[in-house]
Order: sequence, then structure tokens, then C-alpha cells
Amino acid sequence: MNADSVGSEGVEPIPTTALLQGAKRNGPATRVQIAWIEALLSDGREFIVGPVATVADFAVYHTLWFITDRTERLAFELRS
Repeated sequence: MNADSVGSEGVEPIPTTALLQGAKRNGPATRVQIAWIEALLSDGREFIVGPVATVADFAVYHTLWFITDRTERLAFELRS
């Protein structure tokens, strides 16, 4: 979210300290899950469960979007 959308919704942004504490707590599990998904896709398939996108693909996409594009404050989790 950018600052404009946060303000227009009346939602306070998450404090950086809380965000980093959550990333520290959940980072190890996130890295294991990302490695697992990479292994699933390493055989060349385009989607997780079959020849077309399913809810599994959208769930993974949304998670990666949240970590990277939503805010740079969490992108480091994918660089570790």
C-alpha cells in the first residue's frame, strides 16, 4: 500500500518495528516454504498442481506479492 491509500482508508500503517519483529519470527518458515515451492516448479511446470492456474498458484502469488511489491521493508526475506 502506498501512503495515499493507507490514509484514505483510515488505516494506520504497521510500525516498522512490528513488521521487522514479525519478519524475524516468520522468516525461517517462509524461506523453507519458498524453497519447497521452487522445488515443485523445478521440473519445468508452469503451475503448482497441473496445466492451469489454481487457487494454490494464486495463494503463492499473493504471498510473494505481499513480501516484495507491497513494501520494500519485507523484500529482504527473498534475498536471504
